[in-house]
Amino acid sequence: MLDIISKRMGDGLLDRGERGEVVARMLIIEAYDRAVLAALPRSDNQRYQQPLFSLGCTLIGWIEQMFTAGAADTILKSLPANCGNQSFREVFKDAWIRVTHFTKAADDHVFNTHTMFAAFARGMAFICRDGETSVDLILPILLSDRKIGPSIMTAIFIQVKRRSKAGHYAIDAEKQFEFFHPEPNLAEDDRPYVTLVMDLGVQNTIRGKVAVVDVMKKHQIAPLATSSRVRAPPVTPSKIEVSATSKHSSRRRPGQPIHPRYEIYVSGCSNTMYKVIAETERQDYQLLLRLDEYLREHSRP
Repeated sequence: MLDIISKRMGDGLLDRGERGEVVARMLIIEAYDRAVLAALPRSDNQRYQQPLFSLGCTLIGWIEQMFTAGAADTILKSLPANCGNQSFREVFKDAWIRVTHFTKAADDHVFNTHTMFAAFARGMAFICRDGETSVDLILPILLSDRKIGPSIMTAIFIQVKRRSKAGHYAIDAEKQFEFFHPEPNLAEDDRPYVTLVMDLGVQNTIRGKVAVVDVMKKHQIAPLATSSRVRAPPVTPSKIEVSATSKHSSRRRPGQPIHPRYEIYVSGCSNTMYKVIAETERQDYQLLLRLDEYLREHSRP
């Protein structure tokens, strides 16, 4: 997969703004596939069972495959940023996801639980429309093992960044868009949701010698011109931050948020944060994200 994407980037078929999203979607799908495989029953008489990837996996299982053990534990212990006092693990203990593919949304109609219900039934997640500033990807979540419908749906809202320095980004599904439509069969609608910021481009710039050329040759990406000055792949300073660590009051005042928001912020793109990235692939991922800079560096006389 890395080889294919690298070639497409080298051919110019993916513009600069799409590269981070492509890497994010690749990580999401890889973690989903691993979570499905990890959930397969094992026995002496049935060592190899054919995986059914359309079946889905638990949200917690996906978190544990997406992130390293320490990062996953931090997420699962986190408390909401705005209201509520239950941990991520408690609230989403029965939650399920099905993400066999992504589809591009033409407009903002995807920002509601009715669309999440339809998407979950088809096993798809959304790439948000061009120009959407707050959210890039949406993953539907089924909250509990009941008859499927909009009233038990929520989502992970993902923002992908490719900036060289860490920043602060907020996604508020209650203020920014009316995601939770009124459900007549819910006496109290306090469904939670998750926000995930993947700040993939954050890095320390370290000058070195020729390593980039070897990676580009591996993926058959020709530099624009040869150069004696080559920048080595940077070391990514990885960091994870989650929402509140103190409990909110159970008494809700008028005007306060009613849907608990679990915030996850991850900076960097390496095996120190993402379990799905092997240590040997770290350099390749950095090349995918910073390809335009490497090519400019190579093009200098």
